[in-house]
Amino acid sequence: PAALGSPDAVYLQQPPSVPSGGEVSLVYVRSDIKTSGLTGVSVLVTEARGRVEEQYFQKTLGPGVTIEQVTVNGHSGYWISGRPHQFVITDAEGNPYPETLRLATNTLVIDEGGTLVRIEGDLSKDQAIQIARSMS
Repeated sequence: PAALGSPDAVYLQQPPSVPSGGEVSLVYVRSDIKTSGLTGVSVLVTEARGRVEEQYFQKTLGPGVTIEQVTVNGHSGYWISGRPHQFVITDAEGNPYPETLRLATNTLVIDEGGTLVRIEGDLSKDQAIQIARSMS
């Protein structure tokens, strides 16, 4: 994302540890964004082939978690905030795949027509949306 500049690290993971089609993770450490005490990372941007299925949110998001529908650059998505949580995506082959949010309790998930973009960090909704908008 242009808003973050070049990533500090890039990782490519292949199945079976991630959804079919693989997953790319971009890691950012930025002095102006709070870092995770566990990892020292400010923002994690992950892309994978798949879709968000709203039906799974109701089954996996527990108490203390809020979800809000958003639209970013014409794509539907969800702002998830509150306590740590897990959600389920549908991978490129249509199979449910559980995703655990790794860095923070706040996450923006956007479905870009078959590519799922996840932005995690100690971010406000506005910060996460600004980062997502800079990706197009």
